[in-house]
Parts: sequence; structure tokens; C-alpha cells
Amino acid sequence: AGYARYARRNEAAPLLLIDNIDDKALIEKTLFDLRDQRILPINQEEAQRIELHFNLKGAQPSPEELNRAKQLGLPLRPALIVMTKQSNGNWQLDEPRLRTDYGATNYLFTSVVGGRMRSLEEENPASLAKYGLDRPQIRIDITTASGKQSLLVGNQLTRGEEQLFYAKNTVWPHVFTIYRTVYDQLNQDQVYYRQRYLYDFDQLSAKSLEIQGTPANLRFELRGEQWYQTGNPEKKIDEIKMSNFLNAIHSLRISYYPSDEPNRFSAYGLDKPWMTTKVRFGPENREETVVFSRKGGKFYAARLGEPSVYELSSNEPENLEAKIKELLAEPPPAAPAGAGSEKPASR
Repeated sequence: AGYARYARRNEAAPLLLIDNIDDKALIEKTLFDLRDQRILPINQEEAQRIELHFNLKGAQPSPEELNRAKQLGLPLRPALIVMTKQSNGNWQLDEPRLRTDYGATNYLFTSVVGGRMRSLEEENPASLAKYGLDRPQIRIDITTASGKQSLLVGNQLTRGEEQLFYAKNTVWPHVFTIYRTVYDQLNQDQVYYRQRYLYDFDQLSAKSLEIQGTPANLRFELRGEQWYQTGNPEKKIDEIKMSNFLNAIHSLRISYYPSDEPNRFSAYGLDKPWMTTKVRFGPENREETVVFSRKGGKFYAARLGEPSVYELSSNEPENLEAKIKELLAEPPPAAPAGAGSEKPASR
């Protein structure tokens, strides 16, 4: 009836009836369908280092422009972003080493090694200039145990409703196109790969909490399954209240990254903090200390032992103060036994 075909294997029985969909998948192939379509064919298990190079056309921002971008909290894309592979398989921002959003860096690596060509443009180009690949917009170098291989991304083109980019790798001679989604992933600024949360501690493994700089310095300790506020007198702390407070500070998000230079705390008031928190957590009793400051209408934070200064929302100080009050609030007095059970007097 026009929707299937007869087939025979090795000119011998049995006679087969092949569905039309399978027929197309098995028979109607082009050379492009059958070739290796990876945009960068490397052994991903051997990858050790990623270098993202930008501004290869020479239009690099000046130091003044970079500083201005930092002051305004604008996204910053340096000429080079470097990542190195950790023993656990995560990709870490390096040179300088910064706290990393591993979901973002790992996805970048997956996008490159798993990316596929959209089309083949020219098998053996005499010149790369017409594709913008002689001075590409982006070059990503991946170092493996076997050496370094690169992916070059050049000019943009529109084909029908698709936005594509010319590309080439250093493994094969041909020029091909990649999808806009791949380009956008490669074209992220450094901030995209940075950790957005201020704290690292695991809430479920927290063992103690210290808060300094509030009306009174506070210390809380977990004993067994019960939280206590230490001091004289000592008192029990409601587990839900403590969980809510730990969740509140664990959820603090970074808005901007004003500085990663060492010895810059005093410029942001962090040498005389408005508040300091210390959390001890995990089986190894790790400690995480964060200092906060309020200066010039802005709210800053830093993690002791690290040079970076972070800016948070200016509303956070009031939110933190409210959370501390909730944590310390005394429970309402219990109703007397039998209260509310009396019958109203009869007329």
C-alpha cells in the first residue's frame, strides 16, 4: 500500500516486510549522516585542563574598563578563563582559583565534548578568513594526556530561521557550523561559572553555630539530636527554629563580586565586621567563618581564609536580624490545665 517494503537478507529466505520508518533510517543516508559529527573529537576521560580564549581579534577591554565593570557589578569576561579537572571529576575555576559552580563548569565540558555539527561547509578550505576562523571570536583549548586540541568559533550566519556559527577544530581540516545554543554556552562570562551561594556547609551535618556582633554574642551546639544555646543559664533551642535559621544563612546568594584581590577587606569594612558567623559541620569538623559589613548603603561579606569580597542584597541585614530574633524567641506559655473547658454560666 505504499508504506512498507519487501526485503531479503543475503539473497536468501526469509522474505521480510520492512516498515517505512525503519526503511528511511536504514537506507536513506547522506555522507554527513555517516561521518563523525563531534565538534571536538577527544577522549573525554583524558581531559585535564580547559582554556577559554576571548577577544582574539584584539579588542580587549582596558584595565580601567574592567575595574569599572567590577564597581558597577557588571558581568566580567576576561580574555582567558581556565578550568582544571579535580580528582572527583568536577571542573574547578583556576588562575585565579575561585569558588566554582560545578554544575555550570561541568555542563560547559559536556557541551563541548558532546556537541554536534549542524552542517558541513567545506572539506578543505583554502582560507579560513571568509569564515572568521583566522581570528576567531572564541577558542577553547582542551589539554589531555595525548596533547592539546582546540575548537575555533568564527562568524555568525543565518540559514532559514536558524542562527549558526562557523567552527573548526584542530583535529580535522573541514569547516562546519554549530548551533547558537553551543555558542552561547561557550560565550559565558566568568561570573556564570562562579559559586552564587555564600556558604558551603551541609545543613544536615551542622554541629555548632556561633554568631558575633549581635546585641549579645551567641553560641549554639548540637548534642545528640537536641540543640542548646550555651551559656549561663543554658537552654534548649527548638529544632525547627534552628533548622530555619541554618537554612536562611545557607540560602544567602551573592549578587556581585567586587574584588578577588588579597588584603582588600578594610576597603569594604570587613576588617571591623558588623556580624560574624562560624559553623562547624561534617564528620571532619570543618569550620566555615563568614564576616559581614555594612558600608555606603551596601552589604558585603567574605569567607575567612579567602581573598574574595562579595556583595549581597542590601535587604539581607534586616532579614538576618529578624531570623535571629525568631531563633531566640521564647515559646508562648502553655495554657493552664483545663483552661477553656468551663461551661458558661446559665442565665
